[in-house]
Amino acid sequence: MHTRPVGLLSGGSAVSGPGRPWGAPARVGRGGGAGAGEEARLSAAARPWTRWWIHGFSAVESTLTALLEAYRQAGFGGVEVTPIYGVRGVAPVPFLAERWFELFGHIAAECERLGLGLDFVPGCGWKFGGPHLTLAEGGMDAAGNATGERVKRAGAGGEGFACNPFSARSFAAWRGRFDEALSRPVFRTCRAQFHDSFEYASQRAPELETAFRQRRGYAFPGLPATAADEASKRLLADYRQTLADLHLEDFIRPWVAWAHGLGHLARNQAHGCPANILDVYAAADIPETETYGPDPVPPTFHAFAASAAHVTGKPLVSSESLTWLGEHYHVTLEAMRRTLDRLFLAGVNHVFYHGTAYSPPEEGFPGRVFYAACHLEPGNPLWRHLPALNAYVSRVQAMLREGRPDTDVLLYWPEYDVWYEAPPAPLIRQLGIHRLDWFEGQFFGGVAAALRAHRVQADFVSDRMLAGDLPARYGVIVVPRCRFLPLATFLRLEALAGAGREVVFWEALPGDLPERAAPPRDAAEFGRLRDRFADRVIHRVEEIPGLVLEPTPLSFVRRSVAGGTAYFLVNETEQPVDQSFRPARPFAEALLRDPLSGRYGRPDVRDGRVRLLLAPGESCCLWLAEAAVPRPTPETGAGAAPGVPPGLSAVVTADSSAVPAWPYLPADLPPARELRGWEVVFVAGTDGRLPRAFSCDRPEPWHLRDDGFAGMASYETGFAWEGGSARLELGEVHASAEVFLDGLSRGIVFQTPAHLLLEDLPPGRHTLRLEVVSTAANAVRRLDREGVAWKRFEDVNMIGAGGRPLDASRWQVEPAGLAGPVLLRAVGPPAMDRRTGA
Repeated sequence: MHTRPVGLLSGGSAVSGPGRPWGAPARVGRGGGAGAGEEARLSAAARPWTRWWIHGFSAVESTLTALLEAYRQAGFGGVEVTPIYGVRGVAPVPFLAERWFELFGHIAAECERLGLGLDFVPGCGWKFGGPHLTLAEGGMDAAGNATGERVKRAGAGGEGFACNPFSARSFAAWRGRFDEALSRPVFRTCRAQFHDSFEYASQRAPELETAFRQRRGYAFPGLPATAADEASKRLLADYRQTLADLHLEDFIRPWVAWAHGLGHLARNQAHGCPANILDVYAAADIPETETYGPDPVPPTFHAFAASAAHVTGKPLVSSESLTWLGEHYHVTLEAMRRTLDRLFLAGVNHVFYHGTAYSPPEEGFPGRVFYAACHLEPGNPLWRHLPALNAYVSRVQAMLREGRPDTDVLLYWPEYDVWYEAPPAPLIRQLGIHRLDWFEGQFFGGVAAALRAHRVQADFVSDRMLAGDLPARYGVIVVPRCRFLPLATFLRLEALAGAGREVVFWEALPGDLPERAAPPRDAAEFGRLRDRFADRVIHRVEEIPGLVLEPTPLSFVRRSVAGGTAYFLVNETEQPVDQSFRPARPFAEALLRDPLSGRYGRPDVRDGRVRLLLAPGESCCLWLAEAAVPRPTPETGAGAAPGVPPGLSAVVTADSSAVPAWPYLPADLPPARELRGWEVVFVAGTDGRLPRAFSCDRPEPWHLRDDGFAGMASYETGFAWEGGSARLELGEVHASAEVFLDGLSRGIVFQTPAHLLLEDLPPGRHTLRLEVVSTAANAVRRLDREGVAWKRFEDVNMIGAGGRPLDASRWQVEPAGLAGPVLLRAVGPPAMDRRTGA
């Protein structure tokens, strides 16, 4: 019989809170987000963090405390403090003034008290710089003239020239202001300093000529007038290669070393830099990628940050997440989740939301906000159900931190090809997120995409990374067709092959050395190596030696954990997937977990295959144990079983009961009963105004009655039930709903399609209440249509997703509320007990 998966969703109960019309965020009860027992076992790092913008650093201690407590209650694990431009009419606190240190010290103390992590930006706004840098210490154009480039989005006391990101002298001048400031006790509990993506305009450094001669072996003759001939193209590539070396060695690495000296980690976004993106990511303790816009970049791009961490042994891969995901206040929790899943599939395990702004509750809605954010503030109606998303993120990230990456191949990234093949303009080749031709336009990008399409777990590797201590787990190295390969790298590949690693070349052997005029002996050695590997050329994924493919329409990331293997799997297709999945690694026992609800079960396993059934957009966590898991007994107790995968051990040893079977529903579900006769009451709104309650036979979205209201409304009805479990299908929900049955929360539904399993309903009459929360779009639209002056920010005030000044009065009305139909289906006798695991 064909079957389909059960949707298991998060939930919570309502509690009131000061300053917000819909109270504190929903907490999780049965079948929901992180309950009290589970929450205690989720570290702060496993929970999502958020970028915390503080406009003008205009804050008071009591509000800082209240907001941090609200963030912790909503399931955040930490904050990154980012001071930016101020609010009109509000006096700023100048950057690094004594009052600034008092406020930052209060933040640090409260984060420590609440168990929240704390990162910070060593500056104000972004791009390193400040008022202490002189014009000559800042950026330079290609001719060596000062650019006058300034810090972006700076607040009071942080304005000034931006650093030259290729200059050791510029970095030394910049850090001088912070040596004493960051040595203060208020920074001792901070975990990491943060450097944002490369947005510098410099194209040269005072050290260029000396560095060029040392690294390229000849004097810099000046930039060519044209790049039409081979010699000019090689010269331009050498120029770009030299700037790449300077950015890494004279700017990023000194910053990392300096941060370490102050007791901080370094968290860095390498994308955008005109340098070897793998090496720049790898130089940091926490490499950070980024999503930008409504169409996320391919996971293969995010693999640059993940690969840098994996190859160099860094446990965390972070991401600036949800930047400009959609127009202001239109983004739903479900849209956020789907974007985050793409990050998880790329190896990210440390999400930073983009983000949250400090806003005093007394300023009302929308308060202080940032122009490129998803507005994860307590003033946003979605805040009510945000804990469900945070619990989901926490569960996935906890799993993605177990063990180490289980990688099939290393894929070599030919850096010099990028510098050589780039067009002459612009002069520097920024490896950014907005244009991916530097990656997808390379043959390398096609190979990376082919590997992912075959579900091959691949990490990328650079020349520098290959030269280091390569973990033994990387047994296969694939070199894609490339024009240039350094001789040192070719020799290193020969040594690795001699030590037992498989080295293969995809489509063709490398063509030449990158040096403009290589010595004859180097050219001869290069020719010898080409002959050495002449029989190691492949053309298809299936030809990679030792590779065990795992054919599946599901996307996944795989990790090797103590005693077994762990997978995070997502159905990114538009069709349900019903598959018997054969993992690449042998196993004796399997465990499935739904990260939305935290529930788990033992799946069907036959002939080494695990049955996976996922609707479009659904995900699951799968643990495989190499050996049978010892069951707790009254004699042995419920302690952790040695050698069992942590994710599985935490569940199996939770108590002495057997792990329940994973529930599979029949594909041909019984006829549904439509629930009718609804009473709709408005509970809370962005401005305290509540529309009139109404009755309806079938659910009606409230925007049809009041297109200026945003917030929460209760839809309530009753129904008779014969007993047993039921599948509740909500139809269209704009944007999320908490399900209450007989007054008790049964879950928060924010995914599409919206459904929930109601287990073991006793016979009799029941009351169903759906607390539906909308986005805030219609409220913002109303503010602009009424001419309310809420945009009062310095610098950026405000822009929309298209980059033009924001005028929400022109928005179309956004659907809000419950459209249904709401259906109830009997799914058999009472289901087996499914407890919430750790």
